[in-house]
Amino acid sequence: MKQAVVRKSSTSKKEVAKLVPSNPPQPELSEQKKGDKRALHLSTRLFDKFRSIRDKANKKDFGKKASYEDVFSVLLDLVKRDEVIKKLQERSMRPKDHIDKIYQQYCQKNGKIDFNEFLLKALTKEIDVDLDLLTLTKVASSIAN
Repeated sequence: MKQAVVRKSSTSKKEVAKLVPSNPPQPELSEQKKGDKRALHLSTRLFDKFRSIRDKANKKDFGKKASYEDVFSVLLDLVKRDEVIKKLQERSMRPKDHIDKIYQQYCQKNGKIDFNEFLLKALTKEIDVDLDLLTLTKVASSIAN
């Protein structure tokens, strides 16, 4: 959408209205240059680990220094392994998500039961599930409140 902006002309000293786009068009992703960079926001702790890996890689007698991009690329190649992806998925789950996952697996195997009943049976060890007592207690108390 265009918006009228009043500017003074330097030659005639009259106010002249010129149409200036209020939001200049942004280049589309496909139009961006090949070497464009993007920023990643990392915690200080994680950045220090990343820098440590790069510094260790640069302790050599020959060749150019490894950049952060080089280190990141090699680490991403390692992430492509299925076991690493599964570990990342597990680490991003909250305790409630973990219990929900086990609850769904239990229901598929043994038939549908109420979630609260499942928690009660898991807490009293009526059913054998792969959950620790602390996680079960946290989730049960959050549901009760």
